[in-house]
Amino acid sequence: MRSIGFYVDELNNKIYVFLTDNTQSTQYFDDANNAIAYYDTINDTVALLASGAFLNFSQLFPITGVNLLENLLFFTDNYNQPRRINVDRAFSDPLFYNNEDLISVAK
Repeated sequence: MRSIGFYVDELNNKIYVFLTDNTQSTQYFDDANNAIAYYDTINDTVALLASGAFLNFSQLFPITGVNLLENLLFFTDNYNQPRRINVDRAFSDPLFYNNEDLISVAK
């Protein structure tokens, strides 16, 4: 997998990383490996926040817009609609985010 974007949370000493092995742009792949993870620089630990093909990441569309507001991580790749995850919820239950409806900002 390759990183297509990141966000540095200096206040909490964490780095959020968006990863994918999808090199295509116009097709959805059920077998694509996509993930959102973070690295805790204080404890030197890595945690998976969300993973699955539903994230629909592509190496051709890097994630350039990322913001963390309180515990909500907002991101966009100019390919999919804007999205967000609750990092506290994702940390406590990495399987919670398992479909598009849970991460999409557009309802």
